[in-house]
Amino acid sequence: MLKQYFLDIMRKECNGLYLCEVPTGIGKSYQAAHAMEEYVKEIREEYAKAMRQCARTITDERKLIYLTPLRKNVGEEEEELKKAYENEELFEKEVLHIKSNVDNIIENLGKVTIPQDKQPFNYDELKKQVKAYNGESSPEIKKIWEDKVEEEERKFRKEIKNTLSVIPARERLERIKNDKQYQWIGQLYPVVFIKEKKIILMTISKFLSKNISLVDKSVTFFDSDISKNAVIFMDEFDSTKEFVRNHIIQNSFKSNDDYLDVFRQIASNMDLTNFDRYVTEAETRIDEDGTKYEKFCDRAKKIMEDYKLNLNYKTVLEQDDLKQLFIFHDGQINTICKKNFLVVGIENMVKNRIDIQQVDEKEEINGAISISALLKDIHDFLRDFRFFLLKWAEQYATVVNIYRQKTETPMDILQEDNALSSLMGCFKLNVDQQKLVYDEADKIKIELKSKKEDFYQTGFEYYRFVDADRHNHKTDINFVSIRTTPEKILLAMARKASVIGTR
Repeated sequence: MLKQYFLDIMRKECNGLYLCEVPTGIGKSYQAAHAMEEYVKEIREEYAKAMRQCARTITDERKLIYLTPLRKNVGEEEEELKKAYENEELFEKEVLHIKSNVDNIIENLGKVTIPQDKQPFNYDELKKQVKAYNGESSPEIKKIWEDKVEEEERKFRKEIKNTLSVIPARERLERIKNDKQYQWIGQLYPVVFIKEKKIILMTISKFLSKNISLVDKSVTFFDSDISKNAVIFMDEFDSTKEFVRNHIIQNSFKSNDDYLDVFRQIASNMDLTNFDRYVTEAETRIDEDGTKYEKFCDRAKKIMEDYKLNLNYKTVLEQDDLKQLFIFHDGQINTICKKNFLVVGIENMVKNRIDIQQVDEKEEINGAISISALLKDIHDFLRDFRFFLLKWAEQYATVVNIYRQKTETPMDILQEDNALSSLMGCFKLNVDQQKLVYDEADKIKIELKSKKEDFYQTGFEYYRFVDADRHNHKTDINFVSIRTTPEKILLAMARKASVIGTR
């Protein structure tokens, strides 16, 4: 009965959210596995029939995606699918269990042979750490080795990307499939074959995280084409919502960069004469409602001068007061501090810095800087400048690609995400600072720069003040942004796919 319900939804091909209460003991995993296998079999047979009749080739790129909160549940569903298929070769061809890069390396590095001239520089070190991990029984020591493997794997993967970068993008996957010099990459990173698979299994956390692709653009599975018009099985629907909520919260704390430093870095590197010709040519092609780059330069200069950002800001608060100091931005700036007090910056001539203090709101202090006003002005500048950067990146990619097509050997086109990364490099932002801009830029793309700033449109943001010995000379103001909710994500999924939630 449940299997038939699943099949009816898959055959209907109508996007939306389908919730079903499943009594305990009915075997959700079993029913879902057999329904997915039967649906894929139907498509396979329909395709074979069309080919035999020399009819127009039918295509069904529709993916079946199984999501669950826990990793062990993914493994259980994989086992059920193996039983349903009864054909290991066909199962391997059509089903993909997406694991973490670290898990894949730990499981498969010892099974592959990498040609000597293709071995990344840290191959031997990574092998040694994987061997140590697999030979350890203590969970605590195992975790230490896992962290070491994770660190080395990032370097390992980066060198693989560099190796593949000299191969035209359209040829990379074919090389990994058929060229013995590169087949080991597919064994270590099977996610490269995701577009060829019919059924994809992963945790909800993996689905919402960015997939750092070796052959294609790096995006989240949620945003990628694989989820477009897919059938998405969401196991343990209520628990999954909770995992989505936790994922949103954890992601919001990823950036520990000082918000003021991000602005300072941009403001101090805005001289166009320091940029290359393609970047400056792209800037002249932007037609954004009369908003010119020079206006951003003027705004940045004014903010730097008005708030004396050439100086460091440092709190002079008691630790308990600092823990309770937050500034929220949900369309309006709201400061959480002592009652009837304001948070201001006062220039300290002796220590050559700006002291962040809480003062009685009735007290008048000449030259006091409103911290709320400072953060609002920087927030508004970055919001507008991010949108301008997206336009700039589009034009930069266009300019570069025109040049590339004129060369004797046509090169791969420059993707907009790489164009944006290149622009960020012009402003000398570090990797973490770039991520903050990327994340916000992605949100702007989705929200189309909504000028209506309220929680339901844009979520909320807040700033926290952090003192630490590693930056004893100043206080970091961290920016925390929560732009979405589990309900918003589920709504977006239901619009682009058939989502089956089981309880």
